[in-house]
Amino acid sequence: MELKPCLFHRLANRSDGNVSLAFGASSLSFTPKSIPLLESLHLITRLGWFVRWSNAKSESNGTVEIVVSRASSLPSWRFLKKFGFYNQTSKDWIYHNDLGWLYLDDIAGVETYTWMWHEDMGWFWTGNTYFPDLYLNDLARWMSWKGSRTTGNSWTIYDQVNKEWLDSEKFKVARLNTVFSKLKNTDQVMEFVNSSPLFTQEERKVISSEFFFRGKSSTLESKGFTLAF
Repeated sequence: MELKPCLFHRLANRSDGNVSLAFGASSLSFTPKSIPLLESLHLITRLGWFVRWSNAKSESNGTVEIVVSRASSLPSWRFLKKFGFYNQTSKDWIYHNDLGWLYLDDIAGVETYTWMWHEDMGWFWTGNTYFPDLYLNDLARWMSWKGSRTTGNSWTIYDQVNKEWLDSEKFKVARLNTVFSKLKNTDQVMEFVNSSPLFTQEERKVISSEFFFRGKSSTLESKGFTLAF
């Protein structure tokens, strides 16, 4: 069914911008007016209207939605319908509004799916096609993200295998236990601890001393970590 002039007239008379639509076309263009709102991230979002169109024989209702993915006043920021806001800072790195800093294997893949890396979660597979679902490489399972790391570090992640929500500390334990289960001796454990951003320099020193004098680490045990040897 063709979009009739009555629909175009309703959209074109919006107070927050101008709409252009070719007669009989299936797509339209929305140009927001230059108002203070455009100086914020609220510009890059979804715009929707309830509309009605008709021909001589019938009348139908529907919704028109426009996803505004970029704004000239915020050239490095992007918006994707499922993935949300992110700042493309370089060819490899983005700053996601909820996840924080992410390294991408293929930055163009964020519009569909690609491998991403975060210092707290390691490598995971997601993108606009799947988010908020993530496939965690270290845990070899799908999880669902909720919350924000960039506003008070209040976030949880849902384990789709064990059917439970994990806060940041429980997730850290689950992830590291998976990693530790593959390590066969103290040398391999210390190599991982010393290279992982999940441990502070002081924790590394204490864990190293515990292994040297006792052959085990009470610090790791107190955090709920289980070694395979």
